[in-house]
Amino acid sequence: MTAAFYLRKSAVQQTAMSGDAVHVSMEKIKELAHESTDKAYGKDDSGPECIRQSMNTLMTYMNKLSSAMQEGEYEIDRSNVEKGNPPVFLRAQAIKEEARDLENLKFKLEAREGDIFELKKALKMKSDELSEMHVRKEMAEKKLEIATKDSDERVERIQRQLDEAKMLLKKKEKEFEETLDHLQADIDALETERGELKDKIKLISKKVILEGLSKTTSLANLVASPTSPTVPGSAPSNVVMSRDSSLLSQQVQDLQLTVKHLKNENIRLQTTRMLKQLENLPSLKTPTKPIGFASTTGFMNMVELSETDSTSSESIVALSKKSKDLFGKAQNLCCPLVVDISHRKPGTQPTIDKMAAKHHLVESASKLKILQNEAEKLKVEISNLKAAQKQGTQINADFSAFPIPTFSKVSPDNKQLVARIVIPQKCSSDEKTVIPLLLSNISTLNHLHSTIIS
Repeated sequence: MTAAFYLRKSAVQQTAMSGDAVHVSMEKIKELAHESTDKAYGKDDSGPECIRQSMNTLMTYMNKLSSAMQEGEYEIDRSNVEKGNPPVFLRAQAIKEEARDLENLKFKLEAREGDIFELKKALKMKSDELSEMHVRKEMAEKKLEIATKDSDERVERIQRQLDEAKMLLKKKEKEFEETLDHLQADIDALETERGELKDKIKLISKKVILEGLSKTTSLANLVASPTSPTVPGSAPSNVVMSRDSSLLSQQVQDLQLTVKHLKNENIRLQTTRMLKQLENLPSLKTPTKPIGFASTTGFMNMVELSETDSTSSESIVALSKKSKDLFGKAQNLCCPLVVDISHRKPGTQPTIDKMAAKHHLVESASKLKILQNEAEKLKVEISNLKAAQKQGTQINADFSAFPIPTFSKVSPDNKQLVARIVIPQKCSSDEKTVIPLLLSNISTLNHLHSTIIS
């Protein structure tokens, strides 16, 4: 069948290509048959004979089919086949479904119309924003134009100032060059004058040397020939001047030595006088190093304690140091630090929890609690040390020592002496009994006062 299809196709194409020719020649049909069999069965075939065999096979198959149909082998019994719905009912159902779909489409259309309305509104808002941005752009361009104009004016003004500064600099340079030339001329004149003065000094020194030589030769002549005649007023005057100069120089040296000796003697006398004054002064009282408990009245002496018991004195010194440290910490806590919020914008939270105000409050509260605990611990240590100073007021256990209850009750750690009251009683002069009264608070004092009055 495939070969026949290809043959028919090729024949139709050949007829369409031939144009006016009504039929195709036998040789052409054979050639087309060979090409069709090659396409359908490949090249290993028997040519048009394959088409003939295929047609024979098809004819036998069709004969069998027609004979079977005549004998009724392909008939179907329709009595058992169920009848379907009528076409009108099916059409009605289809129309209902289409109507339902139409309602859905209507709802979808309304939703789309709402979306379109929202999009139009958004588009209008965008257009308003675009117009606003356009206005802002125009304003920015105007500002830029004004700024460029101002900058150009500023540049022109600066350029003008620069030109004026350059002109002033040139003027100053010219004045400086003129002044420098004038000063150089003055320097040259002074140099020439100095050279002239040097020459004059040399001439004067030569004259002085010659005069000295002449004086020495005249003196030698006088010594050699004392009876020789001399010119009056010349040689004797030179001799007298030389003698006077030598005597004056000797006197000056003697006076310098005398002044130096007097200065040294004056200094020696002043030092001896000051030493005598220092010896007559009273001796200075050097203050001793403060040791012991610090109080409002000063330091309590602990020398006697250190001589009796070194362990207790060391404990007292350690406790005094601890109390001093606690007093310093308490003074620091009396003036709390204010949280620095100057570097933070108002209404903003700090980036670090450590910089928050609540952290500072918690930290100050914890420091106060630690200080209270240390103070309580120091009180316990002081009470234990007091109990250790007296016999019978301390209980020694395996792990620690603590005062007895009676000593703890009597110990006036937190009590202040208000007054001492002496009550006279009938007794002999030899017997002196002392009744101690401990007034812990104002109510006790008031009660005692009312009792005495009554």
